[in-house]
Amino acid sequence: FEVDLVQEIADRLGLKADIQNKNFDAIVPAIAAGGSADLGVSGITITPEREEQVAFTSSVYDSNQSIVVMKDSGITDISQLEGKTVAAQSGTTGSDWASENIPNCKVTDFAEVTACFAALQSGQADAVSIDLPVAAEYVKTAYQDAEIIQETPTGEQLGFAVNKDNAALLDAINNTLTEMNADGTYQKIYDEWFAV
Repeated sequence: FEVDLVQEIADRLGLKADIQNKNFDAIVPAIAAGGSADLGVSGITITPEREEQVAFTSSVYDSNQSIVVMKDSGITDISQLEGKTVAAQSGTTGSDWASENIPNCKVTDFAEVTACFAALQSGQADAVSIDLPVAAEYVKTAYQDAEIIQETPTGEQLGFAVNKDNAALLDAINNTLTEMNADGTYQKIYDEWFAV
C-alpha cells in the first residue's frame, strides 16, 4: 500500500522512487542520519520518540494493534498469555504494546514479520503482537492456520519519515497527499489493498 502511494507521489513530483529494503528498526535512524535514503516508508507509527529524530508527513493510514495465535493453541484471550512468549518485529509499537500490556510475558523481537509468524507456527512463540492490517493480510494469505484473537484500538497514525533538514521534501509530499485525497487517488489505492 505504502509503496504504491510512494510511487504515485514520485510520479506526480517528477521523481523516481528507488525502493530499498532495510530492517524496520534501522529505518528511522537512517533517515535521521541522512545520506542513505530520503524517505522512510514501512508502516511507521508517528510517536513523540520518533519525532525527536525525524519529521513525519501527515498520516497516511490509521492503524490498531492485534494479537495472533495458532488456531489450535487454545488461547482465546490475551490474559492467557501471561508468562508466555510473544513475538514482535524489532523496534515496532507491537513490541512496545506487548511489553506494556501483557503481564510477565517474554517479548522476543525479530527483524522481519515473516520470522515472527514462523516462530509462532513452529511453537517458539505463543503469539504475535503486530499491526492489525499486517496481521489480517498474513492470516488471510500465508498463515491460515493462525487467527487474530484481539484487535486493540490504539488509534496509531502511520506516516512517512523525512530528515528534519529536508523541509522541501516534506512539504512536497504533504501537498501531494492532499491532492491525492482531493482527487480520489488515495482512496483508489487504499481500496485496492484494503477493500473487503
